[in-house]
Amino acid sequence: MVLLMPVMMSYELAGVVLHEIFGIIVFALFISHHVLNKEQIKAVTKGRYNYFRTLNLVINILLSVIMIFLPVSGIIISEHVFKFLHITFATGSARIIHLLFSYWGFVLMSIHAGLHLKTVKSYITKKKLPESKSLILMSIIIQVFVFIYGGYEFYKMRFSDYMFLRSQFVIFDYSKPLALTLFNFFMIMAMFTAIGYDLGAVKKQAKK
Repeated sequence: MVLLMPVMMSYELAGVVLHEIFGIIVFALFISHHVLNKEQIKAVTKGRYNYFRTLNLVINILLSVIMIFLPVSGIIISEHVFKFLHITFATGSARIIHLLFSYWGFVLMSIHAGLHLKTVKSYITKKKLPESKSLILMSIIIQVFVFIYGGYEFYKMRFSDYMFLRSQFVIFDYSKPLALTLFNFFMIMAMFTAIGYDLGAVKKQAKK
């Protein structure tokens, strides 16, 4: 679901039809994700809440609200897949809502992925990789690169303008190839995933 986000954000370059189709897929994956994790949802009101669980719950609630409004607003402003519905009311408001929640959803979904990155890593590899100075140094270099590149693209692509509605129209650089635009969105996503991972790591530091 997260990996589809750079394509979704590049809708003007990737194509609006593909954007709408991927939007349906992302929403279906979102519903499937909640069905698979229904036991965790049932346990929301049970147990004690620490820093990590509270942070995770807040982000999940915000993402749930966003993932409800995004498809609804998307259907209203649909130019292809849902055009047969002939919806003509509230299209202006729906477009602004779709823009606002698209950028917030991109950021929060990336942070959410970062919060659970350690769990995903534990499924992929059962063995703990040996920590050497060279691996630690390489990890630091990669993180610094991700933050510098991702932060620069975040600023250059005017994310904050769209997240706080200082601009209601997204400006794309049509001179750039699609592959580069996708990579730039991926790096912004990687930056917020790293932020989410670091926020999750605070829990471990608090226990020491």
